[in-house]
Amino acid sequence: MILVRLDITNEIGTGHFRRMNVLANYLLPIEFLFLIITDDEENAILRKSQVFFTNRKNEFNDIKTILNDYDIDILIFDLLHYEKEYLKQIKKMTDKKIVSFHEHNDNSKNSDLAINYNLFEGFENNQDPQFLSGYKYIIFNDEIENYRSYKKEYVFVSFGGSDPTKLTLSFIDNIANKLLDTQFLIHVGNFNTLNINKIFLQNNVQIIYRPENLFKHMAGAKLAIIAGGNMMYEFMYLKTPSIVIAHNEHQEIFALNASKYNCVEYFGKFDDINYDELKNLIQNKISNYSNKCEISIDNQGKERIKQSLLKVILA
Repeated sequence: MILVRLDITNEIGTGHFRRMNVLANYLLPIEFLFLIITDDEENAILRKSQVFFTNRKNEFNDIKTILNDYDIDILIFDLLHYEKEYLKQIKKMTDKKIVSFHEHNDNSKNSDLAINYNLFEGFENNQDPQFLSGYKYIIFNDEIENYRSYKKEYVFVSFGGSDPTKLTLSFIDNIANKLLDTQFLIHVGNFNTLNINKIFLQNNVQIIYRPENLFKHMAGAKLAIIAGGNMMYEFMYLKTPSIVIAHNEHQEIFALNASKYNCVEYFGKFDDINYDELKNLIQNKISNYSNKCEISIDNQGKERIKQSLLKVILA
């Protein structure tokens, strides 16, 4: 049995939870439990997994309680921010094997296995067998395989499950409602606080609100406007041209590295957007795009992680 500790909030979004759910389903019959800090315990996305809730004050005691009540083999941590000495304290407290996912800082010295599948700087040169790095370890939901040959009809827009920098509304007002000859499909995720009932939309703009099957909508995109999270890699896998606007510095790093391999067009951070330039770029991409991505991403990341996890369990 595996215990996963992660956060899913309006600020952090849903990416960590979604990828751990995919990994849990892939590793069946191994059972996964989730210990989560969230600001929305009633959110529908949390209902299909065995979830326990905690908070910063009580999380160590809650981890101890779960370890006493369940036969846990491994602790997986998939956090955006790790406090100094956090994993060291967990290791000392539990004496359990630790697998940690990292996005923009590395705590692998306190982990039995560390994973960062993002395109961070220097990932190509990593030689540490206990640190799985780069796109070979991307976790894709196998459902994506069902939607790789859809007709391309519209510009798909999503700034993640939460959109912490409120890009969705700005994009609608400054871009989608003004490019009247272009069809836009705007995704609003589970932790996005946008009130869609108060938004004016031109006839060329449609909102999809917390859809059950997001891949179906992604697959119809002839161009994607996205942030630098998991969806960036999904569109790379679908070979869909993408323009990336980063919510934060680590997304910027991932997008810049993806653009280095000609896999996306990095436009900039959320707080430095020239919307006239963005309109011109969108129109140019729609008219003149050819896929020149130099990275070939497969759907074997889950299997590679599985084999490494089994080695940790059996060690």
